[in-house]
Amino acid sequence: NYLDSQLSLTEEIIGSYLKSNKLTTSEIVHLLDRKPKEDDELLFKTAFDVTTKNVGDLVHLRGIIEFSNACDVDCTYCGIRKSADVERFTLDQKTIVQTAREAMKTFPGILLQSGEISSQAFVNKLVSTVKQIHKYALTESPLKDKFRIILSVGELSFKQYEMLKNAGADRYLLRIETTNNSIFKRIHDKNSSQLARHQCLQSLRKLNYHVGTGTLIGLPEQTLLDLAKDIQYFNSINADMIGMGPLLLSKGSPMEQMYNKEQILADLHCDSLFDTVRKMISVTRLQNPKANISATTAMEVLEPTKGRVLAIQSGANVVMPVLTPVSQKKKYSLYEGKTSVKSDVAVLEAQIVEATPPFQLSV
Repeated sequence: NYLDSQLSLTEEIIGSYLKSNKLTTSEIVHLLDRKPKEDDELLFKTAFDVTTKNVGDLVHLRGIIEFSNACDVDCTYCGIRKSADVERFTLDQKTIVQTAREAMKTFPGILLQSGEISSQAFVNKLVSTVKQIHKYALTESPLKDKFRIILSVGELSFKQYEMLKNAGADRYLLRIETTNNSIFKRIHDKNSSQLARHQCLQSLRKLNYHVGTGTLIGLPEQTLLDLAKDIQYFNSINADMIGMGPLLLSKGSPMEQMYNKEQILADLHCDSLFDTVRKMISVTRLQNPKANISATTAMEVLEPTKGRVLAIQSGANVVMPVLTPVSQKKKYSLYEGKTSVKSDVAVLEAQIVEATPPFQLSV
């Protein structure tokens, strides 16, 4: 009985977790809630220990190539949504492949990311690009056929996902964003549905992709219970990769009109969104011990120079520097502050070494 114990509720929950490796939704809500600093530190340390025990002491690098900011959907929070007034670009195939070949020398995998376009012409071109990258990896990457090609291009059909898998892609990242259906509807394009997103994740699983998903933290009207349900969702689909980050506003987006920072912090019982994201990483690690969890670029926007370090110390084990050519990088601005984050390998290596003695960069 919690009340009979001299331990704090957090200590009780973590003690119970270490025996059962399970957390209830109400326990997750408590761990995400505001509590004494020493309780949060216990959570971070436990998550860190679970990370090293289950996925080892390497921080994995994946280079991101943002190859197009064209998009057919109009999500209210996004800087490259269909109606956004931004200069559009799509890298030609030669540039994408050349960037990937350079990345192979340093990185064990790359993520090809774009806005969401489901036309068959777009997918055919991407299939051809993936085939070329895969072919070069067999001869130029030290990892040969184990060089990871990860895609994040939104909702596609089963057949399209299958074509990309057959071309050589082996991992796919598609964030659920939120499991709260009313919030999902409010922030997404009118043609989007949570069910369709879930079915895409199921399709990817059937095709034997490593499946990645994630959530946005700090959405208007989001509660700690919503975030707890997000974590349980990752667990229910057995997510292989999880990427979570704070909602950062894109200038001029419809979300800007409905955004009230004080209200959002009040709803999440926190003084800063960064604290909640850290706790989300830690609790997600406890519920998904073997998943690859990324320390996202957005963490560095909230806490320059130490955002990713703290994420690693809280349970993250993947870092994704952006390799998009400088000439186009500024055009792929999903939110304010994104393009100014330092992501070169030397900076990341220094951050990872700083994070903690046992961790080292996996190159």
